[in-house]
Amino acid sequence: MELFERKTLNRQLMESFNDAVLSGKLVPGSKLPAENELALSFGVSRNTLREVIRMLEIFGIIESRHGQGTFLSEFALQRIPGIDIIKDLSGNHSVQVLMDTRLIIEPGLAAMAAERRTEEDLLRLAASRANIMNEAQRPDLDELFHMQVARAAKCDLTENFLKMTLLQLYHTPYPALQDQVAPSYNEEEIREHESILDSIRKQDPEEAAGRMREHLLVRVRMLQ
Repeated sequence: MELFERKTLNRQLMESFNDAVLSGKLVPGSKLPAENELALSFGVSRNTLREVIRMLEIFGIIESRHGQGTFLSEFALQRIPGIDIIKDLSGNHSVQVLMDTRLIIEPGLAAMAAERRTEEDLLRLAASRANIMNEAQRPDLDELFHMQVARAAKCDLTENFLKMTLLQLYHTPYPALQDQVAPSYNEEEIREHESILDSIRKQDPEEAAGRMREHLLVRVRMLQ
């Protein structure tokens, strides 16, 4: 019950914050009030405010500037409609729906990564290719190979959408299903990652997209 109430409060606070932006009470580009002052104005605890601030940062509605404070993005008005995505992803979705979502967006991200990757991106991809998403080894999402592919694509909004999708997968039977996979498949998955990385390294977007799609389809068939 406490968790349910916190989620409801977070959603209400997010809506109130966005309403304040849309009504002009908070001006895009301006520095936000201090945390305690902002929490008091919305009538919530500082912990609740911090949770919502993190969510708003993911979608680029606010931004933290080192040594300066927290600011409302100059593009906040354009990005607020994306809050509906947060609402959708905060619901309960099946593994199938979430994997279908990955099939739609990740091949495109792989193609863009092949076109835009830097040498630094290749180093991060190589370092992350062995990270498998399961219960036994659950690295930080940012260290996952798939998130590094998204990062190399240089498309922040889609990268964050994928991150939210993977977070949802952690709250489905997906991790438990992963534990039931034979170790030999994890070895095969690493080889598939190597194949995708090779396409990105060669800067072949069509091949990278095809290999990413086949990689995900193998996983979907395996889960079924």
